Amino acid sequence: QLKKKALCCLVEQLLEGKKVMLDELGNFWLSLSSEGAESCEAFTAKNITGVNIIFTPGEDFDNLLSRATFNPVPSR
Repeated sequence: QLKKKALCCLVEQLLEGKKVMLDELGNFWLSLSSEGAESCEAFTAKNITGVNIIFTPGEDFDNLLSRATFNPVPSR
């Protein structure tokens, strides 16, 4: 239940246009895609074609390549 409430709160904050910082996990925010308009006045919500969630990981995720170990596995 707590997990569901946290996700609902995250979505709510993103839809309000806020950048959400989740402690050391990282940051979330929205990015929009749109079709152009002839002027600012002609631009409406109908011009928006997509909404994407952008995630920037926190410091714990830095340099994962240098911290990872890789082992060969047999082919499938």
